[in-house]
Amino acid sequence: MRHAGTSSGNGDGACSDSPRSGGTSADAAQIATLAGRGARLFSALSQVMRARSPRLLALALAAALVSACASDSRRPIRPFDDLHDPNPSIRSQAVSEAARRGDDKLIPELIELLDDEDAAVRLTAGQALRDLTGRDSGYRAYAPAPELRRQVQDWRAWRASQP
Repeated sequence: MRHAGTSSGNGDGACSDSPRSGGTSADAAQIATLAGRGARLFSALSQVMRARSPRLLALALAAALVSACASDSRRPIRPFDDLHDPNPSIRSQAVSEAARRGDDKLIPELIELLDDEDAAVRLTAGQALRDLTGRDSGYRAYAPAPELRRQVQDWRAWRASQP
Protein backbone atom coordinates (compact mmCIF):
# COMPACT_ATOMS: atom_id res chain seq x y z
CA MET A 1 0.00 0.00 0.00
CA ARG A 2 1.28 3.45 -0.90
CA HIS A 3 1.38 6.17 1.72
CA ALA A 4 1.65 9.94 1.47
CA GLY A 5 5.17 10.95 0.56
CA THR A 6 5.96 7.71 -1.22
CA SER A 7 6.02 7.23 -4.91
CA SER A 8 4.23 4.62 -6.95
CA GLY A 9 7.52 3.90 -8.67
CA ASN A 10 6.90 5.52 -12.03
CA GLY A 11 6.12 9.01 -10.73
CA ASP A 12 2.94 9.37 -12.73
CA GLY A 13 0.42 8.07 -10.17
CA ALA A 14 -1.89 10.28 -8.17
CA CYS A 15 0.15 9.56 -5.03
CA SER A 16 3.47 10.56 -6.50
CA ASP A 17 5.87 12.36 -4.18
CA SER A 18 6.51 15.24 -6.55
CA PRO A 19 4.03 17.99 -7.32
CA ARG A 20 2.97 18.34 -10.94
CA SER A 21 2.44 22.06 -11.12
CA GLY A 22 3.55 25.29 -9.52
CA GLY A 23 2.47 24.72 -5.91
CA THR A 24 4.51 26.46 -3.24
CA SER A 25 6.07 24.85 -0.19
CA ALA A 26 3.51 26.80 1.88
CA ASP A 27 0.75 25.14 -0.16
CA ALA A 28 2.38 21.76 0.45
CA ALA A 29 2.52 22.46 4.17
CA GLN A 30 -1.17 23.43 4.20
CA ILE A 31 -2.05 20.26 2.29
CA ALA A 32 -0.07 18.11 4.73
CA THR A 33 -1.75 19.80 7.68
CA LEU A 34 -5.22 19.23 6.24
CA ALA A 35 -4.44 15.64 5.27
CA GLY A 36 -3.18 14.90 8.77
CA ARG A 37 -6.56 15.77 10.22
CA GLY A 38 -8.02 12.44 9.08
CA ALA A 39 -11.69 12.09 9.96
CA ARG A 40 -12.27 15.83 10.13
CA LEU A 41 -11.13 16.31 6.53
CA PHE A 42 -14.53 15.90 4.90
CA SER A 43 -16.14 18.34 7.33
CA ALA A 44 -13.38 20.78 6.48
CA LEU A 45 -14.10 20.24 2.78
CA SER A 46 -17.72 21.21 3.27
CA GLN A 47 -16.61 24.42 5.00
CA VAL A 48 -14.25 25.19 2.14
CA MET A 49 -17.06 24.64 -0.37
CA ARG A 50 -19.12 27.28 1.42
CA ALA A 51 -16.17 29.71 1.31
CA ARG A 52 -16.25 29.57 -2.52
CA SER A 53 -12.52 30.22 -2.77
CA PRO A 54 -10.92 28.43 -5.75
CA ARG A 55 -7.50 28.38 -4.04
CA LEU A 56 -8.89 26.93 -0.81
CA LEU A 57 -10.95 24.41 -2.75
CA ALA A 58 -7.87 23.29 -4.69
CA LEU A 59 -5.91 22.93 -1.44
CA ALA A 60 -8.72 20.98 0.19
CA LEU A 61 -9.05 18.63 -2.77
CA ALA A 62 -5.30 18.06 -2.77
CA ALA A 63 -5.50 17.30 0.95
CA ALA A 64 -8.29 14.81 0.32
CA LEU A 65 -6.12 13.08 -2.28
CA VAL A 66 -3.14 12.98 0.08
CA SER A 67 -5.36 11.68 2.86
CA ALA A 68 -6.79 8.97 0.59
CA CYS A 69 -3.33 7.90 -0.49
CA ALA A 70 -2.23 7.79 3.14
CA SER A 71 -5.22 5.84 4.40
CA ASP A 72 -4.53 2.42 5.79
CA SER A 73 -7.78 0.49 5.79
CA ARG A 74 -7.43 -2.51 8.04
CA ARG A 75 -10.77 -4.07 7.16
CA PRO A 76 -13.18 -3.97 4.25
CA ILE A 77 -16.08 -1.54 4.33
CA ARG A 78 -19.34 -3.15 5.48
CA PRO A 79 -22.14 -0.91 4.19
CA PHE A 80 -24.85 -2.22 6.52
CA ASP A 81 -22.77 -1.39 9.62
CA ASP A 82 -20.62 1.46 8.35
CA LEU A 83 -23.44 3.71 7.10
CA HIS A 84 -23.85 4.69 10.76
CA ASP A 85 -20.14 5.03 11.64
CA PRO A 86 -19.26 8.24 13.53
CA ASN A 87 -16.47 8.92 11.00
CA PRO A 88 -17.90 10.71 7.93
CA SER A 89 -15.16 9.27 5.73
CA ILE A 90 -16.24 5.73 6.66
CA ARG A 91 -19.91 6.62 6.10
CA SER A 92 -19.07 8.02 2.66
CA GLN A 93 -17.08 4.90 1.75
CA ALA A 94 -19.96 2.71 2.95
CA VAL A 95 -22.38 4.62 0.72
CA SER A 96 -20.08 4.15 -2.27
CA GLU A 97 -19.70 0.45 -1.51
CA ALA A 98 -23.48 -0.01 -1.22
CA ALA A 99 -23.89 1.60 -4.65
CA ARG A 100 -21.05 -0.45 -6.13
CA ARG A 101 -22.73 -3.64 -4.90
CA GLY A 102 -26.12 -2.50 -6.17
CA ASP A 103 -27.57 -3.07 -2.71
CA ASP A 104 -31.06 -1.60 -3.03
CA LYS A 105 -32.03 -2.91 0.45
CA LEU A 106 -30.05 0.03 1.84
CA ILE A 107 -32.07 2.68 -0.04
CA PRO A 108 -33.99 3.75 3.11
CA GLU A 109 -30.70 4.33 4.98
CA LEU A 110 -29.24 6.18 1.99
CA ILE A 111 -32.29 8.45 1.91
CA GLU A 112 -31.69 9.34 5.55
CA LEU A 113 -28.04 10.13 4.76
CA LEU A 114 -29.22 12.84 2.35
CA ASP A 115 -29.63 14.90 5.54
CA ASP A 116 -26.26 13.91 7.07
CA GLU A 117 -24.29 16.58 8.91
CA ASP A 118 -21.38 16.02 6.53
CA ALA A 119 -21.68 17.42 3.01
CA ALA A 120 -19.46 14.74 1.45
CA VAL A 121 -21.70 12.01 2.87
CA ARG A 122 -24.79 13.82 1.54
CA LEU A 123 -23.21 14.21 -1.90
CA THR A 124 -22.20 10.54 -2.05
CA ALA A 125 -25.64 9.40 -0.85
CA GLY A 126 -27.35 11.48 -3.55
CA GLN A 127 -25.18 9.95 -6.26
CA ALA A 128 -25.69 6.44 -4.86
CA LEU A 129 -29.47 6.89 -4.88
CA ARG A 130 -29.36 8.06 -8.51
CA ASP A 131 -27.25 5.04 -9.41
CA LEU A 132 -29.42 2.54 -7.51
CA THR A 133 -32.84 3.89 -8.48
CA GLY A 134 -32.28 5.56 -11.83
CA ARG A 135 -34.20 8.52 -10.36
CA ASP A 136 -32.70 11.99 -10.71
CA SER A 137 -34.60 14.21 -8.33
CA GLY A 138 -32.29 17.19 -8.74
CA TYR A 139 -30.89 16.62 -5.24
CA ARG A 140 -28.30 19.23 -4.22
CA ALA A 141 -26.08 18.25 -1.28
CA TYR A 142 -25.04 21.86 -0.67
CA ALA A 143 -28.54 23.32 -0.64
CA PRO A 144 -29.69 25.43 2.31
CA ALA A 145 -31.18 23.45 5.21
CA PRO A 146 -34.86 24.08 4.35
CA GLU A 147 -34.32 22.87 0.79
CA LEU A 148 -32.38 19.82 2.02
CA ARG A 149 -35.29 18.88 4.30
CA ARG A 150 -37.72 19.24 1.37
CA GLN A 151 -35.52 17.09 -0.86
CA VAL A 152 -35.27 14.37 1.81
CA GLN A 153 -39.07 14.45 2.22
CA ASP A 154 -39.42 14.05 -1.57
CA TRP A 155 -37.18 10.97 -1.48
CA ARG A 156 -39.11 9.52 1.48
CA ALA A 157 -42.40 10.05 -0.35
CA TRP A 158 -40.96 8.40 -3.47
CA ARG A 159 -39.78 5.42 -1.40
CA ALA A 160 -43.21 5.06 0.25
CA SER A 161 -44.81 4.93 -3.19
CA GLN A 162 -42.62 2.01 -4.32
CA PRO A 163 -43.91 -1.59 -4.13
